[in-house]
Amino acid sequence: MSLKGGLIYNMGLSYKQFVGILDSDGGIRTGVLFKKKKNKISFEIYFSIFQSEANKDVLQEIKKLFGGGQIITKQQKGNQCCYEYRAHAFTKAGKAILNCLAKNKPIHPGQRHDYLIALKNVRILKDVKPKNLTKIQQYLLINLCYQNSSELKANSTIVKKQPIKILLDKVGATLSESDTSLKQLHTILNEVTLQDNQHNKALLKRKLSYAYMSGFYIGDGSFGVNFYHEKGVLKSRPVWSITDPSRLLLESFQRTLNCGFIVGVGPIKGNCFQYRVTAWKDMPATVLPILDNKYLPKTRMEQFKKFKKICNIGVNSLQTTVKGWRDLVELSYGMNVNANRTLTQEQIICEGISQINNRNRPLYGHLLSSLKKKWTSSKRKKRPTVLPIFKISDLINH
Repeated sequence: MSLKGGLIYNMGLSYKQFVGILDSDGGIRTGVLFKKKKNKISFEIYFSIFQSEANKDVLQEIKKLFGGGQIITKQQKGNQCCYEYRAHAFTKAGKAILNCLAKNKPIHPGQRHDYLIALKNVRILKDVKPKNLTKIQQYLLINLCYQNSSELKANSTIVKKQPIKILLDKVGATLSESDTSLKQLHTILNEVTLQDNQHNKALLKRKLSYAYMSGFYIGDGSFGVNFYHEKGVLKSRPVWSITDPSRLLLESFQRTLNCGFIVGVGPIKGNCFQYRVTAWKDMPATVLPILDNKYLPKTRMEQFKKFKKICNIGVNSLQTTVKGWRDLVELSYGMNVNANRTLTQEQIICEGISQINNRNRPLYGHLLSSLKKKWTSSKRKKRPTVLPIFKISDLINH
């Protein structure tokens, strides 16, 4: 069996892929800040997507797709850098993203919730200059800013830095104004909750597009080969996985592909989940078509090319030969250079080849067993028996 498609043509990033990336590795942030020097509260709505050094070119592709935005370098622990693409809602790029999301709404339950909240904020801020906001509007906007999805780190961060009570006190709203604002807030939240419930109910039956899934993979997916021992025998299996806190979304992946399984991961199993496909037969039929002819960043593209070769080996059972096993291991270790592995590449190769060589000489023990039976039978009849002489080379060649 041969895999179709050959090497992939890397197309440009599509809008549906962008939504997948936003759902997996980004967010729609609504920020509120009190400026002490000017004694005023400011608001900002922006789109944010983070990527590592290896996938930095994704952010350039997003910037090109929407005609603007900025890429910010963020310093991490161990002198590593990550990068953030940011586009404010009222800039050219931000408006282009809003237009994109109007036609291709976020599918992730948490991101969908934040998108609906952000739209309410956009409608308030687009018609009124910040300095002309009434106290009722300011009070409402502050409360809405703290309604971000609980799955986003941004929510816990903003609450920690700026407790909501401090900001609400800065508005100086009267009791009547705050009551009016809270009534508006409850109306909006009831509306959003209703839409959330409708979306989540529909998600129970929804199947996802390959473009969306490929974008989500860019953000929170991975593939590789797992080497493991089963009853003392070294085996290999492919692993394509998607990780996310939303089990509901991962169930849509599973429903779309009709294979694989979902497990809890991380220190607290109920907080994060992983969808995995681990059968050789499922790779050419389900996983590979998701990424074929789709945009992938350079590093991911190189990994995918190697993974297609790996799948060709596994699907055709070529790993049962010495050459096939060596190629499988070398491609696997070359695909994920920084992966934490308990055994070195050479150890896996040597153990696998030793196993293959032993499997290819099964008659050696069988011949000795036959000779023993003949000798025992002859001895029982009390007749002298001359055992045939075998050369070791004859036994091996047999």
